[in-house]
Amino acid sequence: KEYSLEVRTNLTIAKAFNASDYVQALRARTRSMYNFKRALADVDVLVTPTTACAAPFIRPDALPFGESDLTTLLEIMRFATPANFTGLPAISFPAGYTAAGLPVGFQVMAKPWHEHVLLRIARAAEGVVERRAPKIFYPLL
Repeated sequence: KEYSLEVRTNLTIAKAFNASDYVQALRARTRSMYNFKRALADVDVLVTPTTACAAPFIRPDALPFGESDLTTLLEIMRFATPANFTGLPAISFPAGYTAAGLPVGFQVMAKPWHEHVLLRIARAAEGVVERRAPKIFYPLL
């Protein structure tokens, strides 16, 4: 099966890591988990933007095969990485729109086993945020 350029690039980079790198990553993860536990000791949740940028423009020549833009990918994933890295529960929900009409969102992270708090916050937020239909919409059902 063929992989996208982005996947092939990530697999190539991953081949350069060894067992020592893996142990160092586990240590960094443990430190991060400890720091987030301390940060969440006196608050119920941490709120961040969902992404560090609005949805990027997709060039027409990227549609058939995709593209690899690690700079933009890092901006898109910046705030999702800590929850993924530490295993903390997180949820993203709509928060409004940019001046250009692109959707933006909030991400909320909570203590372990506090998914119920995240679901309540997202439900409340979705009840007050304006919802717009996309300019191009293809109903699937």
